[in-house]
Amino acid sequence: MASAMTVRLTGAALLLTIAGCGGPPAPPPAAPPAASSTTVPAPPVPPPPASTSAAAVVPPAPSASAAKPDGPRPPEGSPAARCREGDVRSCDELAEFWAARELPPESLLSRGKMEGEALREACDGRQIASACMGYALMLKYGSATGKRDNLASKPYFAKLKSLGDLNGLRGEPRTADGERVLKETQAACEAGRARACEQLGWAAYNGVQREKSNADAYAGYLKGCDLGSGTACRWAGHFATEYPEIKATAKAEGHLRKGCDDLHAPGACDELGVVLQKAKKKDAALALFTKACDDGSRSACGHQGAALVAKKQVDKGKALLKTACDAGEDDACKELSGGGAGH
Repeated sequence: MASAMTVRLTGAALLLTIAGCGGPPAPPPAAPPAASSTTVPAPPVPPPPASTSAAAVVPPAPSASAAKPDGPRPPEGSPAARCREGDVRSCDELAEFWAARELPPESLLSRGKMEGEALREACDGRQIASACMGYALMLKYGSATGKRDNLASKPYFAKLKSLGDLNGLRGEPRTADGERVLKETQAACEAGRARACEQLGWAAYNGVQREKSNADAYAGYLKGCDLGSGTACRWAGHFATEYPEIKATAKAEGHLRKGCDDLHAPGACDELGVVLQKAKKKDAALALFTKACDDGSRSACGHQGAALVAKKQVDKGKALLKTACDAGEDDACKELSGGGAGH
């Protein structure tokens, strides 16, 4: 990628975002989930649950009420409450929100514990795959408990494959069961589920149960963006910018502004900052990096740090680079060690 701090398209990241829970970095084992607030709903891999379809509500499993956690319950009618009750798309929305915040702001930690618990209940009790993905990432990033816990996240990542979720099939050989999961995801995307479309973009880029195709990746992300996934907008903008053969360069900024301004996705704000930085609009880029970093994007913190170092604000810049590096942002680690190209 042209910018030294442009987000890598490989390695562990998002999901998403989706998913998302991307091209895009994929959190182990896959990218972060996509989101929509509209209420609609080892091998072989078993048939997928309702979470891979357009169904509105998953009936409670016998164990759904087994855990009686302490602490505040989400307000009635909120996405967290609807997710806990089995609304798949509300779980998608929560999962995408938290997957995009690898460095959760301290101001969100109380909310994170409550919404993380809702995702855990929806995963364990109702077997909703996006809830499992979202909770796994919250444990990994520390937003569910206030402390990063990779070990605790692993069983939740592992559930994705057993639930017949496309994100659980990264690195798996192409099989009839995998093809069926892919078709289920395609059907869910066509039915209007944003996370499913974001997953299709991720799968096309990574060659999961299909041939790798940047053009198809862009198409999946674009549809997810249109359906309301900020993570999908982020990656649609990225692909439009980085792959001229797609012939969508002129649309990139529009995708990113929708994700940043309308859908409040920190990754989209960060990606827009990269685009503006390439256009020599350094002050505008720095403002976006700062906004996205404050909202929890580790890549944005790295970009902000590098930009500040270039402006001779070395101590503050290096502190941000270290924060991003410690959170797993490889480009920030390279910049911190002097391996970056500079700005």
